[in-house]
Amino acid sequence: MLTKIIILFIAYTIHLNAFGQVDATNYKSIADKYLEAKSNKKFYEKLKFKSFYSTDTDEGDWYFEADQLKSNTIDSFVSITFQYSFFSKKLNTTLDFEVTLNRDSTINNAVDLSCYIPECILQDNDCDLMTKDQAIAIAKKSKIKYSTDFQIELTKPINKREYYWYIIGFNYKISKSLNKQTPFRFTANQQRIINARTGEVISYEDFRKDD
Repeated sequence: MLTKIIILFIAYTIHLNAFGQVDATNYKSIADKYLEAKSNKKFYEKLKFKSFYSTDTDEGDWYFEADQLKSNTIDSFVSITFQYSFFSKKLNTTLDFEVTLNRDSTINNAVDLSCYIPECILQDNDCDLMTKDQAIAIAKKSKIKYSTDFQIELTKPINKREYYWYIIGFNYKISKSLNKQTPFRFTANQQRIINARTGEVISYEDFRKDD
Protein backbone atom coordinates (compact mmCIF):
# COMPACT_ATOMS: atom_id res chain seq x y z
CA MET A 1 0.00 0.00 0.00
CA LEU A 2 2.82 2.41 0.96
CA THR A 3 4.59 1.70 -2.35
CA LYS A 4 1.41 2.51 -4.24
CA ILE A 5 1.02 5.83 -2.39
CA ILE A 6 4.65 6.78 -3.20
CA ILE A 7 4.13 5.94 -6.87
CA LEU A 8 0.94 8.04 -6.97
CA PHE A 9 2.74 10.96 -5.28
CA ILE A 10 5.59 10.82 -7.81
CA ALA A 11 3.12 10.70 -10.69
CA TYR A 12 1.23 13.68 -9.25
CA THR A 13 4.46 15.69 -8.89
CA ILE A 14 5.46 14.94 -12.47
CA HIS A 15 1.99 16.00 -13.62
CA LEU A 16 2.30 19.34 -11.79
CA ASN A 17 5.72 20.02 -13.25
CA ALA A 18 4.60 19.17 -16.75
CA PHE A 19 1.09 20.60 -16.85
CA GLY A 20 0.39 22.45 -13.62
CA GLN A 21 0.86 26.06 -12.64
CA VAL A 22 4.30 27.64 -12.49
CA ASP A 23 5.54 30.74 -10.71
CA ALA A 24 6.21 33.49 -13.28
CA THR A 25 8.76 35.19 -11.01
CA ASN A 26 11.19 32.29 -11.51
CA TYR A 27 11.19 32.88 -15.27
CA LYS A 28 11.48 36.64 -14.77
CA SER A 29 14.65 36.09 -12.70
CA ILE A 30 16.20 34.13 -15.57
CA ALA A 31 15.31 36.89 -18.06
CA ASP A 32 16.84 39.52 -15.76
CA LYS A 33 20.08 37.56 -15.36
CA TYR A 34 20.29 37.16 -19.14
CA LEU A 35 20.00 40.94 -19.61
CA GLU A 36 22.49 41.64 -16.86
CA ALA A 37 25.04 39.37 -18.56
CA LYS A 38 24.43 40.90 -22.01
CA SER A 39 24.63 44.58 -21.03
CA ASN A 40 26.51 47.33 -19.24
CA LYS A 41 25.63 48.11 -15.63
CA LYS A 42 24.21 51.54 -16.58
CA PHE A 43 21.83 49.92 -19.04
CA TYR A 44 20.73 47.16 -16.69
CA GLU A 45 20.03 49.48 -13.76
CA LYS A 46 17.82 51.81 -15.83
CA LEU A 47 15.72 49.33 -17.79
CA LYS A 48 12.04 49.09 -16.87
CA PHE A 49 9.92 45.96 -16.71
CA LYS A 50 6.57 46.75 -18.39
CA SER A 51 4.50 43.60 -18.82
CA PHE A 52 4.59 39.93 -19.74
CA TYR A 53 2.56 37.31 -21.54
CA SER A 54 2.47 33.57 -21.83
CA THR A 55 1.85 31.69 -25.06
CA ASP A 56 -0.25 28.55 -25.17
CA THR A 57 -0.64 26.31 -28.21
CA ASP A 58 -4.41 26.15 -27.77
CA GLU A 59 -5.48 29.44 -26.19
CA GLY A 60 -3.06 31.95 -27.73
CA ASP A 61 -1.48 34.70 -25.61
CA TRP A 62 -2.36 35.71 -22.04
CA TYR A 63 -1.24 39.23 -21.10
CA PHE A 64 -0.39 40.58 -17.64
CA GLU A 65 0.76 43.94 -16.30
CA ALA A 66 4.09 44.22 -14.46
CA ASP A 67 2.41 44.58 -11.06
CA GLN A 68 0.65 41.24 -11.57
CA LEU A 69 3.91 39.31 -11.62
CA LYS A 70 4.32 38.52 -7.91
CA SER A 71 0.77 37.27 -7.47
CA ASN A 72 0.66 35.29 -10.67
CA THR A 73 0.99 31.63 -11.46
CA ILE A 74 0.51 30.44 -15.00
CA ASP A 75 -1.00 27.25 -16.34
CA SER A 76 0.73 25.05 -18.88
CA PHE A 77 2.39 27.14 -21.61
CA VAL A 78 4.87 26.93 -24.47
CA SER A 79 6.79 30.14 -23.73
CA ILE A 80 6.68 33.26 -21.59
CA THR A 81 7.75 36.70 -22.81
CA PHE A 82 8.85 39.63 -20.64
CA GLN A 83 8.59 43.12 -22.08
CA TYR A 84 11.00 45.89 -21.08
CA SER A 85 11.83 49.45 -22.07
CA PHE A 86 14.92 51.63 -21.84
CA PHE A 87 15.24 55.35 -22.48
CA SER A 88 18.40 56.06 -24.45
CA LYS A 89 19.85 59.55 -24.02
CA LYS A 90 22.22 58.85 -26.91
CA LEU A 91 19.31 58.36 -29.31
CA ASN A 92 16.72 60.44 -27.39
CA THR A 93 14.14 57.69 -27.64
CA THR A 94 12.59 54.86 -25.67
CA LEU A 95 13.60 51.41 -26.88
CA ASP A 96 11.07 48.64 -26.27
CA PHE A 97 12.24 45.05 -26.33
CA GLU A 98 11.34 41.51 -25.27
CA VAL A 99 13.02 38.46 -23.79
CA THR A 100 11.26 35.14 -24.39
CA LEU A 101 11.87 31.95 -22.40
CA ASN A 102 10.81 28.47 -23.40
CA ARG A 103 8.94 26.24 -20.98
CA ASP A 104 12.23 24.50 -20.09
CA SER A 105 13.68 27.87 -18.92
CA THR A 106 16.02 28.30 -21.90
CA ILE A 107 16.22 31.64 -23.70
CA ASN A 108 14.36 31.63 -27.01
CA ASN A 109 16.77 33.26 -29.48
CA ALA A 110 14.41 33.31 -32.47
CA VAL A 111 14.59 37.11 -32.21
CA ASP A 112 18.03 38.23 -31.05
CA LEU A 113 18.36 41.08 -28.57
CA SER A 114 20.31 43.06 -31.20
CA CYS A 115 17.11 43.41 -33.23
CA TYR A 116 15.87 45.75 -30.51
CA ILE A 117 18.97 47.26 -28.91
CA PRO A 118 22.23 48.32 -30.63
CA GLU A 119 25.37 46.96 -28.97
CA CYS A 120 26.64 50.49 -28.33
CA ILE A 121 23.53 51.14 -26.20
CA LEU A 122 23.81 47.84 -24.34
CA GLN A 123 27.44 48.51 -23.46
CA ASP A 124 27.14 52.31 -23.05
CA ASN A 125 29.69 52.99 -25.82
CA ASP A 126 29.83 55.71 -28.46
CA CYS A 127 27.23 55.26 -31.20
CA ASP A 128 27.46 56.20 -34.88
CA LEU A 129 23.66 56.21 -35.11
CA MET A 130 21.56 59.33 -35.55
CA THR A 131 19.09 60.43 -32.88
CA LYS A 132 15.32 60.29 -33.17
CA ASP A 133 15.24 64.07 -33.71
CA GLN A 134 17.72 63.87 -36.58
CA ALA A 135 15.66 61.13 -38.21
CA ILE A 136 12.47 63.19 -37.88
CA ALA A 137 14.22 66.18 -39.48
CA ILE A 138 15.16 63.99 -42.47
CA ALA A 139 11.58 62.70 -42.72
CA LYS A 140 10.24 66.26 -42.77
CA LYS A 141 12.83 67.33 -45.35
CA SER A 142 11.71 64.45 -47.57
CA LYS A 143 8.15 65.82 -47.28
CA ILE A 144 6.57 63.05 -45.21
CA LYS A 145 2.79 63.48 -45.12
CA TYR A 146 1.22 64.52 -41.80
CA SER A 147 4.36 65.76 -40.06
CA THR A 148 2.42 66.88 -36.98
CA ASP A 149 2.61 63.66 -34.97
CA PHE A 150 4.86 60.65 -35.41
CA GLN A 151 5.08 57.02 -34.57
CA ILE A 152 8.79 56.20 -34.66
CA GLU A 153 10.78 53.07 -33.92
CA LEU A 154 14.43 52.05 -34.18
CA THR A 155 14.61 48.59 -35.67
CA LYS A 156 17.04 46.11 -37.20
CA PRO A 157 15.29 43.42 -39.25
CA ILE A 158 16.73 39.93 -39.00
CA ASN A 159 17.65 40.11 -42.69
CA LYS A 160 19.58 43.40 -42.31
CA ARG A 161 22.98 44.45 -40.95
CA GLU A 162 21.94 48.09 -40.39
CA TYR A 163 19.54 49.79 -37.98
CA TYR A 164 16.69 51.89 -39.35
CA TRP A 165 14.35 54.56 -38.09
CA TYR A 166 10.84 53.55 -39.14
CA ILE A 167 8.65 56.67 -39.10
CA ILE A 168 4.93 57.08 -39.74
CA GLY A 169 3.39 60.55 -39.85
CA PHE A 170 -0.05 61.30 -38.44
CA ASN A 171 -2.29 64.24 -37.69
CA TYR A 172 -4.43 63.04 -34.81
CA LYS A 173 -6.77 66.02 -35.06
CA ILE A 174 -7.71 64.93 -38.57
CA SER A 175 -8.11 61.27 -37.63
CA LYS A 176 -10.29 62.13 -34.62
CA SER A 177 -12.53 64.39 -36.71
CA LEU A 178 -13.34 61.60 -39.14
CA ASN A 179 -16.54 59.71 -38.42
CA LYS A 180 -16.82 55.95 -38.23
CA GLN A 181 -18.05 55.77 -41.83
CA THR A 182 -14.88 57.52 -43.06
CA PRO A 183 -11.91 55.64 -41.56
CA PHE A 184 -8.44 57.18 -41.57
CA ARG A 185 -6.50 55.76 -44.52
CA PHE A 186 -2.81 55.08 -44.30
CA THR A 187 -0.78 55.98 -47.40
CA ALA A 188 2.83 55.36 -48.44
CA ASN A 189 3.48 59.12 -48.27
CA GLN A 190 3.07 58.90 -44.49
CA GLN A 191 5.98 56.47 -44.17
CA ARG A 192 9.73 57.02 -44.14
CA ILE A 193 12.40 54.40 -43.50
CA ILE A 194 15.79 55.94 -42.75
CA ASN A 195 19.16 54.25 -42.36
CA ALA A 196 20.13 55.20 -38.81
CA ARG A 197 23.83 55.37 -39.68
CA THR A 198 23.88 57.03 -43.11
CA GLY A 199 20.60 58.97 -43.10
CA GLU A 200 19.55 57.44 -46.43
CA VAL A 201 15.81 57.19 -47.03
CA ILE A 202 14.91 53.80 -48.50
CA SER A 203 11.70 52.29 -49.86
CA TYR A 204 9.61 49.72 -48.03
CA GLU A 205 10.50 47.22 -50.78
CA ASP A 206 14.24 47.71 -50.16
CA PHE A 207 13.60 47.50 -46.42
CA ARG A 208 12.10 44.04 -46.93
CA LYS A 209 14.96 42.77 -49.11
CA ASP A 210 17.75 40.63 -47.69
CA ASP A 211 21.21 42.21 -47.45
